[in-house]
Amino acid sequence: MIDDRSTDKSVEIIKKFSVKLITKRKRKAKNPVAETINLGIRHAGGRYIALIEGDIRVEKACLVKLLSNFKEKGLGIVSGYIMVLPTKSWINKLFYLLRRRVLLNTRKGNKTVNREIFPRMGFLIFRSDVFESVGLFDETISATDLMLYLKAQAHGYNYLCDLSAIAYDIRGYTLRKLIQTFLKQGIAMYQTGGSLLYMHEQLLFRYIILAPHYCLTLFRYGKSLISLLFPVYSLMRYVGTIVGYLGAFLKKEPKCPEYLRKKRKESEIRWMLNSFRKKFEDYLRN
Repeated sequence: MIDDRSTDKSVEIIKKFSVKLITKRKRKAKNPVAETINLGIRHAGGRYIALIEGDIRVEKACLVKLLSNFKEKGLGIVSGYIMVLPTKSWINKLFYLLRRRVLLNTRKGNKTVNREIFPRMGFLIFRSDVFESVGLFDETISATDLMLYLKAQAHGYNYLCDLSAIAYDIRGYTLRKLIQTFLKQGIAMYQTGGSLLYMHEQLLFRYIILAPHYCLTLFRYGKSLISLLFPVYSLMRYVGTIVGYLGAFLKKEPKCPEYLRKKRKESEIRWMLNSFRKKFEDYLRN
């Protein structure tokens, strides 16, 4: 367990368990989250390294489920599926409906694996040789997780999301946190060579042309009028990401290597083509 300058009673609780407690006294790196994770990785041993954040609640046997996927050759990263609890906040309710819709759609036909959902830092497992090949998380860049995933892909490692391993973000979202997330997504897009064309595709195609259909399907799955707020959320996401991207451009934030930026652009083209195909198929089917 890494104590990153916590101010609550976390340390008192941790000391009741037979785990190694590592205390981080001060921040030295530009990205303190990457710094903290790297500190834990350096002290970890074994063939696999699992990262679980303090505000993520996991189900029993989740790690066993994730580990079972590593029978597949070339697999380097496996993540679980993180849900948001449907609290009274309209943002959390909407996120719950969005995440639940993805879960239900992907699980059709008894599918429990998705290879298009990017791993989320809160709940995932790495093969330790991934870090031996590509290094630890970059502590000088904001998009450190995305950069590492791109590096892993460039070195021949695959990743997947196991939808049978469910975890819950117990803090959820506030309006302020949501805006901060969108701004960080824009910064990450700039640093890793993301294309504004991809964001425009997301807005024009998915969030405007198909928004009425998307709202109806959300309403069907969620049975809640809160789903009709999806276009508002979509527009906030688009504007926030663009502002974050432009801010990073004006500040001349550091970028990841060119070969990784090229790798991301190739992935975005593939994602867009798959998005068009799947959305049209879904539209015609419903």
